[in-house]
Amino acid sequence: MYQVTLGGFVQEYAGTTWSYKIIVQERSGVQYNFVDVPFTVASGRNENVPATTATATSSTAPTSTPTPDRTIDNPMVKQTVVTDAEWPHGGAIQTSTGRILFDFGGGDTHVCSGTVVNDGGIYNERSIILTAAHCAYDDVNKKFASNAIFIPDQGRSLAPTDFDCSNDKFGCWYLSFAVIERGWAETAFPENAKFDYAFYVVHDYTATHIKGYTDGLTGYLDQDVIPANLDFAADPQGQYLTSFGYSEEYDPSFRYCAGNANTIREIPNYTNLWLPQCDLQGGASGGPWLVDIDRSGVGTVMSLNSWGFSDGIGMAGPSLQTASGSKAQCLFNVAKTVQDPGSTRGYAISC
Repeated sequence: MYQVTLGGFVQEYAGTTWSYKIIVQERSGVQYNFVDVPFTVASGRNENVPATTATATSSTAPTSTPTPDRTIDNPMVKQTVVTDAEWPHGGAIQTSTGRILFDFGGGDTHVCSGTVVNDGGIYNERSIILTAAHCAYDDVNKKFASNAIFIPDQGRSLAPTDFDCSNDKFGCWYLSFAVIERGWAETAFPENAKFDYAFYVVHDYTATHIKGYTDGLTGYLDQDVIPANLDFAADPQGQYLTSFGYSEEYDPSFRYCAGNANTIREIPNYTNLWLPQCDLQGGASGGPWLVDIDRSGVGTVMSLNSWGFSDGIGMAGPSLQTASGSKAQCLFNVAKTVQDPGSTRGYAISC
């Protein structure tokens, strides 16, 4: 058992929140990783913070996916309406959100966006990417995507979208297979709009990674970027949300829009989430909607870019909230454990 006592804070720090983390490595190489421990400075009169104890977890591999601290140095992004602009803060969400480049076997290349999400820190030899179902499965010709790659942080690529991964910061990863809801596969848009979410699985093998211009990477996607957290419980309606994606019009710029979310009922028998002032363009499909985003790029994913009008602004997103009837959480759980389907390139699951 370890203890730590912190002191020395002067009056100007009274009421501020900090955190600390202990990492202990034995001579044998075994590493003990403690959880982040937050604390608030009480009076700022050089009083010690009460000692905190924690139990270590022993492992030769990371015990959880990397997560940056949200502290006084990373204030919340100002809540203003943004229709379409380049994201100025970088941070976690820029590393985890990337371009998806794929085809449906017909020769035409398609582009979408997707986000590496936190699968709970389980070392399961895979990474998981949230995107739109229409970025993984052709609901007209009934085909899963093929030749799919993921390019994280494409905003720092040295060239527009292509299959040359050497000009990308992190390089790119081959997408192994996708998991979609059967309701998306058995009908066609717009009737299946409520199922427009999917999860790609990336095997954490070195063979799935093509090196970019950054050295020192592990080749494991969810260790080389900072995965975003998902929330399947909260209701996004009325909340200030920030949407991200790689619009083809501004390739390879990392774009965002922001505003208060409400709803729209343009699809028969379904009410979509709606960002009325969002003007992200084609290629941003599948990009995440985050609540409580701060300037370190940390926030929580609550929906994604699905569809918009060709003659006006606004972006629709499907609900990921399980209580609303969404099957997204079920698909996520399947993606974390299901075996590779081989040549079929995906699963259409009835959750």
